[in-house]
Amino acid sequence: QVSPRSSIVKTIFDPGLQMPVRVGKSETDALFTGGNELTLSLIPESAQISADDLVLSASRNLPYGLEVGRIKTIEDVKGTQFKKAVVESSFNLQDLKNVTVRPFH
Repeated sequence: QVSPRSSIVKTIFDPGLQMPVRVGKSETDALFTGGNELTLSLIPESAQISADDLVLSASRNLPYGLEVGRIKTIEDVKGTQFKKAVVESSFNLQDLKNVTVRPFH
């Protein structure tokens, strides 16, 4: 949220953050959820993804293709036709010192 004198910024570590992402060379669609453990859900069971595949933003509220992280682990969700995955962030929150906020149109 941006106003003339201040901004509210959510990071990928915000547990309320959910956004569409694309995973791996196949650009498989998934739903990213932030928090202490970064996760992907709604990955089709037939998806050809593997550990270390890149996770990129696909939200219309962000520039397409921002690197979110890489797949750490993948497992089937019992009783469904989906997989879920844990994501390792591309950066460490403690290493962030300055953040630039620019308008996105």
